[in-house]
Amino acid sequence: MKWITAMLLLAMVSCSTQKKVSKENYEVIMENNETFLKGEISRQILETDSSCRWFNETYKYVNPAQDAIDVFAKNKDKFKMLVFGGTWCEDTHNLLPLFYKLADMSGYDAKNIRMIAVDRSKKSTTDIAEKYGVTNVPTFIVLQNEKEVGRVVEYGKYGAIDRELKEIIERL
Repeated sequence: MKWITAMLLLAMVSCSTQKKVSKENYEVIMENNETFLKGEISRQILETDSSCRWFNETYKYVNPAQDAIDVFAKNKDKFKMLVFGGTWCEDTHNLLPLFYKLADMSGYDAKNIRMIAVDRSKKSTTDIAEKYGVTNVPTFIVLQNEKEVGRVVEYGKYGAIDRELKEIIERL
């Protein structure tokens, strides 16, 4: 009887279903009653995809520091942002809306933000996450002339990504 129970458990685990729907630059992954995105996504996708309802809800309540807004605004033509996040990840749910509000309030051009959604193993639809050594999400990478000049991983060293991004951008 014990081996039958063990076999049934093994069968249930090995039958976890994963369904992928390919879009233009990203995939919608449906796995174990959870939906997440993988690949290059846009702000519009974050705002409209039903699996990203958290984005608009959190965006309403976050407020970046004014000094960070000022530094972003003053230097907005000097850098680009490469952002890695997991639409399944609570830290991304908390921090990505704050980042976008910082960008919005500073007048930072959305064309300068490249957003890459990764799966739980920190892989995307291309090798870009591996190229940049992404091990945790979200990861915010500041680029100048296509070269990395700094990054903030998850909550960073202060627990305030806006403050840490401000420090990186001030040095440009």
